[in-house]
Amino acid sequence: MINKKGIELSINFLVIIILSIAIFSFSIFFLRNLFTSTEQAGEQISSRLQEQTFSLLAQGKKTAIPINKFTLSPGGSEVVGLGMNNVIGQDNKFIVEILDGKSESGKVFPKESILYDTEFIIENNDQKVTSILIKVPTKQPSEEYIIDVRILSCDGLDCDKTEIYGLQKLYIKVE
Repeated sequence: MINKKGIELSINFLVIIILSIAIFSFSIFFLRNLFTSTEQAGEQISSRLQEQTFSLLAQGKKTAIPINKFTLSPGGSEVVGLGMNNVIGQDNKFIVEILDGKSESGKVFPKESILYDTEFIIENNDQKVTSILIKVPTKQPSEEYIIDVRILSCDGLDCDKTEIYGLQKLYIKVE
């Protein structure tokens, strides 16, 4: 005589395993599609920003930010394009400095919430476009902030002496 409880337990175990594998497979498929679409959107944004930035640099500007006014909510983020045009006459090192943002009422937008590359070597008569990621802290007060982006030029590749090569401003309205 065969133990029916043992067979029923084995069948239930197999059904649970099959359902678990199916759910796991669907979740992997969903996540892969999500990351692929996000990556493609990021590439489109960066190519659009690059085109706009190169267009401004082609007009003879030393530094350029094509879109510098944003309305963001706490916890939101935005990618900004920054372009630099080396017209110094030699290969040169450039340093990007972003200062704390300030509002009219004196509130501060922390520079630690802004991610960017700080140093670039740009060949003579060449251009460089980089991105700046602005992440609004979740508890950031609703205000309009002005953030200074300074581009410093070194003396060739030696950065003992620097001078301001360009100054751009970002206007962030937090709502």
